[in-house]
Amino acid sequence: MTIDNIIEVDETHKIIKFFAYVPKPIPIEIVSEASSIIHQFNENSEYGYAELYLVNANESSQYYIRFKVSTFLKGIKVGKVDAVEIFVNNAQSQCANLYFDLCSDLGIKEWLID
Repeated sequence: MTIDNIIEVDETHKIIKFFAYVPKPIPIEIVSEASSIIHQFNENSEYGYAELYLVNANESSQYYIRFKVSTFLKGIKVGKVDAVEIFVNNAQSQCANLYFDLCSDLGIKEWLID
């Protein structure tokens, strides 16, 4: 399973964002079940949220799953990365929980590990 991560740090506004997503579209047959699992995940999550998002490309629409966390980092000092590392570790852990939940459905599990 491939999961791409994007980490954005805005030092001016002291905001950090973490995105994780599977870089392949979800088959339409499992979108409904994925949506249900994501909704349940978001209700129980204390850190970040997951979403299905739609991409219109080449006259066709495709759904993808994305996990996002963002937070303010007050008092970050230049060269100090502890707060960023802790944030990223927590975000990756929560993202793993999302994909673990998604694997409870056999169709989604097959799509993820394919």
